[in-house]
Amino acid sequence: MTKHYTTAHAEPCTTKFQSSHAIIYGLKIMETDEHTKLIKSVSCRFCSIFGHEPMPGVKRQRQQTERTWSWTGPPFHAENFNSHHETQHSLTWERYQALSHAEKVKFFDVKVRSEDTLHRFFGDMSTSLHFTIDSNIIDIIIGDMLFHPDDHNGVTQANALKLFEKTPLGNYEVNIANSMQFRLVIRMIARGISLITTVL
Repeated sequence: MTKHYTTAHAEPCTTKFQSSHAIIYGLKIMETDEHTKLIKSVSCRFCSIFGHEPMPGVKRQRQQTERTWSWTGPPFHAENFNSHHETQHSLTWERYQALSHAEKVKFFDVKVRSEDTLHRFFGDMSTSLHFTIDSNIIDIIIGDMLFHPDDHNGVTQANALKLFEKTPLGNYEVNIANSMQFRLVIRMIARGISLITTVL
């Protein structure tokens, strides 16, 4: 999810985004006006690549946000970029500032986005999911149509169906133990990747 906000300073709206700030503050240009060529929004590359860092000395009551922060303008104000980095990416921001210009240019190119790493899907923060499914989906589509007639009442079919528990109302319930792993598989299937795995 991307968080957008505009600055509230009473400066003229002609405060354009300076292209040099993309490197200085680790920002990605998101949108440019096709007529005026003015930059309309930028996002934080520290958010998208590394995620948010816990603030030193502050105990969080909620799970760390995964939002990528962005700024919409003009006007744009460099102090807002700096303030965000100091509160959300203090350690990485401190290291980044010590780099040369050439090192800053390449800094984000060799990194893997935190949302694309395996620990995001197989980490300890995974919670279970619970679904209630109509009986026709399990009995007909999964139990009957999904398997070749020669496999009916076989071990493979039995193993697949035992994942679903029939309720007194006649439908089925299933628990997904690892929600992050489940979502990863769904995303892969949505992109056309064929795989055989057990995620339940």
